[in-house]
Amino acid sequence: FQEARAAAKTNLNQQLAQYRSQRVIFLNVLQAITDWGNSITNEANSLAHYNSLLATASRSGLMRSS
Repeated sequence: FQEARAAAKTNLNQQLAQYRSQRVIFLNVLQAITDWGNSITNEANSLAHYNSLLATASRSGLMRSS
């Protein structure tokens, strides 16, 4: 997910540069912002799900502390 977020951020920066040089319309920038936000949301959801699974495993005794 971190790679997707980095790629989305790179795309956003490229779209902004293209827009500033009047090579693309602002809609492209808005789409890039949406994609970047979605990648951040997906990463956060993945981490929350992972933490939830860890907590469930810990409560059910599936994890042992060293």
